[in-house]
Amino acid sequence: DLPGPVWVNFLERFEPCYAAELGAFVDAVCDGTPSPCTAADALEALYVAMAATLSYQQGRPVAVAEIRAS
Repeated sequence: DLPGPVWVNFLERFEPCYAAELGAFVDAVCDGTPSPCTAADALEALYVAMAATLSYQQGRPVAVAEIRAS
């Protein structure tokens, strides 16, 4: 037996994160609460997603630094 919870699926595992993200967005829209995520955070997430997509398409590892440099 492994310690800790057993996750059945992706959505179950990350549901609290999605709820917190949505709550932060609603707070920002409704009462102007600053977003906990910066534009730089969003850009880094985009780089990671682009690296993952290119890795899948080309069948090779792609470093995030490679995407930043392009």
